[in-house]
Amino acid sequence: ELFVASDYKLEIFNRWGNKVFESERIIDRWNGRINNMGDLIQEDVYLFVYSYLDDSNTEIKGNGSVTLSR
Repeated sequence: ELFVASDYKLEIFNRWGNKVFESERIIDRWNGRINNMGDLIQEDVYLFVYSYLDDSNTEIKGNGSVTLSR
């Protein structure tokens, strides 16, 4: 709620580069399913890429990885 940004985008990819989730809304969370629908996907390491404009209109970009485990 304290995060101020515009033009937000989050993408999550599997190890083969296939997009499994995308959102342009800060409040959306990935639930471990392709596009948050259907069956759970396999435990693995996934790459995320994000970008947004901060309150001074500076573009911020970043990436990292997340390990999905149950």
